[in-house]
Amino acid sequence: MKKSEALTIASNCIHCIENRKIDSVWDELLPILNSRTSFQMLDIIGREIGGRILSHKNNYLNFFDQLSKKKLMGGYVIIAQALIYLLPHDFNECFVKTKKYMIEGDEWYVCDIFGERVLGYAIIDHYYKTQPLFKEYALDDNHWVKRSVGVAAHFFAKKSRDTKRDEKKAAEILTLLDTQICERDIRIIKGIGWGLKTLGRYYPELLVPYMKTQIMSKHISAVIIKKSVTYLNKNKKNEILQLYKGKKQNGNNRI
Repeated sequence: MKKSEALTIASNCIHCIENRKIDSVWDELLPILNSRTSFQMLDIIGREIGGRILSHKNNYLNFFDQLSKKKLMGGYVIIAQALIYLLPHDFNECFVKTKKYMIEGDEWYVCDIFGERVLGYAIIDHYYKTQPLFKEYALDDNHWVKRSVGVAAHFFAKKSRDTKRDEKKAAEILTLLDTQICERDIRIIKGIGWGLKTLGRYYPELLVPYMKTQIMSKHISAVIIKKSVTYLNKNKKNEILQLYKGKKQNGNNRI
């Protein structure tokens, strides 16, 4: 698919949604959602739809609900990308929908799609407003909601690493991950491991002392340890691995 084709599909979808012809939307979308359409093209469609969301918000939210129920991976990409445009105008509604879709989708890729896009952009563009949400999600009963915090931490580290202010935020995000560092559910572990891995890539000077403190005070999964040291240089990686190994040998830690 070319960009021009994606824009045409988006335009046709917008016309149908705003005129409440939802059934006609599927004629446009289902062929591409049931084929191997790149996320790049789906993001373009989502952005175009998101740019119109305030003009007929209820129509669009109803459309997102119906698209989510079809449980198509590409559909979640379109929804998540579009919801980013709702963040500055209706932050709470955006996250009510995001949480609903992650729980209903009940798959790792649904969590990661929304975690990178909605929660990821929120922590970058609306950092202090998103902080309480991070804490809330980290303690949620649902494993996918919990996992999304680690995914968003990964996205933050990947996209925001140019200023001292970003470094301060990265340190705060590490602190926000404290409540998940001892998780045993592999679905959540993989999310937090992803976040720690990318934070370690771009903020090793923050991650190393953080992991040392966590190892000495808590029981941490070996998977999280392995993920966290992925991008560290040899010396820093060995520091963490030897500390973890030593604590296990002393009987104070477990995998």
